[in-house]
Amino acid sequence: MRTQATPRILAMICLLSCAPVGISSAQENAAEARVDRRPVISSEQLKIAAQAVSMPAEAMAQPAISSIRPDVIATRPDEISVLPAESAVQPPAAADPAALNLSALKAALPGDVRLTRYSPATQLSEDISDAADTNLEVGGYLAVESEQIELAPLTDSQGRSYTAFPTMLIARNADGSTSNLRVDNYSDGFVWNKNDASFAASISLAVSDMDNPRSAAPLETPISIKISGQDLVGAPQRIEIGRLGFAGEQDVIVRSEGHSDPVAVTMRHEIDPLAPRVVDLQLRKPKLTVSANPPAIAGFGIESTEITVSAHGTLPADFPLILDSDAGTFEPKEIRITASGSATSRLWSDGTGAVEVRVEDPRFQVSGEPVEFLRPVGFLLALVLGAALGATFIYFWQRAKGSASIWAWLAAFVFGIGITVALFAGFNIPQMLDLPSGRAGLVVPAATAFVAAILINVIYAALTGSATRKE
Repeated sequence: MRTQATPRILAMICLLSCAPVGISSAQENAAEARVDRRPVISSEQLKIAAQAVSMPAEAMAQPAISSIRPDVIATRPDEISVLPAESAVQPPAAADPAALNLSALKAALPGDVRLTRYSPATQLSEDISDAADTNLEVGGYLAVESEQIELAPLTDSQGRSYTAFPTMLIARNADGSTSNLRVDNYSDGFVWNKNDASFAASISLAVSDMDNPRSAAPLETPISIKISGQDLVGAPQRIEIGRLGFAGEQDVIVRSEGHSDPVAVTMRHEIDPLAPRVVDLQLRKPKLTVSANPPAIAGFGIESTEITVSAHGTLPADFPLILDSDAGTFEPKEIRITASGSATSRLWSDGTGAVEVRVEDPRFQVSGEPVEFLRPVGFLLALVLGAALGATFIYFWQRAKGSASIWAWLAAFVFGIGITVALFAGFNIPQMLDLPSGRAGLVVPAATAFVAAILINVIYAALTGSATRKE
């Protein structure tokens, strides 16, 4: 019995020891999931926090020493004689109306926020995230920044949707009140500029009042925004916004050479330069069309096709393009767009199979059907036909002299084909002579095989005749 019970006891111990591990793993996964689901700070929460920041902190009421407390009278009679008996509570300290209650602001928002104060007098920003309150002068700004801030897009009269920076700005107005501001941007990406042969994007920037989006009031202190990016030409650029709403909207043109797609554009306002707005703008690449005439040619360098690249008016004249493919040879490899908006080259085959023609420039979107390199059946038939005709011609000519031989015909046929293949492959005859594709281009290989068969037969007859005479 003990022997049978021992394995069961050991198995139960193993299960019990593994159970806490499984529970702790599940708890860790749940904790990670809770961390990932961070609360979002909405515009309504920001407005509530902005109301809390304007509320002065309550002064703590401090009780005074009163003559009605027997314990104090018994132990400290000298102090009682100098205190006013009618005062039981000290009056609260007067609050500074210009002070902002940062403790209330942070308590009204979930998660961590970073607070930055901007002074128009010094034009400097200061991190005051750890402060309990702060004074904000007229024209000054308090930036409330958090990755959790998500503001609903704004739409202008044209239906364009503006997205906001992850920051709310609290501005001090001339009358002592405060306004809650947001900075928005809009861009529909980079488009190709034919004249400059580069990409350009228009970025619109605006500052609006969160409580009154239609307000077009002037700002006490204009907000300066810098636009930069690694793939931008002539960056950084700077614009200044001095009025609220779309009436104060500023547009800036940024250019890119198109080496990366999308292009990362960084926008920073001077109020809080540590909270940039980074947007990835797509390149709207111009389309090029590649066509081949004919679309299918014999492989192994026997035939060629004319490659035409059409720019559809998106490229200026004399614009260079470099062609590339998986197989084959271009003549020439670098082409230039003509005044008609297209350029041509010739592609010679190499091997067999489908070949895609490309343009070695990532700035363009190239489309077109692949070129088919076919097995050279027509070429081989032309060789066989030419060699057979040449061998047959010399056979009947020698037969009239009484010296015809079937072995001579066979040698002329075989060597006629072999010599033609060697000439075409070794000396690249089709490309050298620029032979046309199709049936017209088969005349040369057939004629070459025909002549080669006759020459071989003549040489064979001369050698055998010479050997006969020596005997």
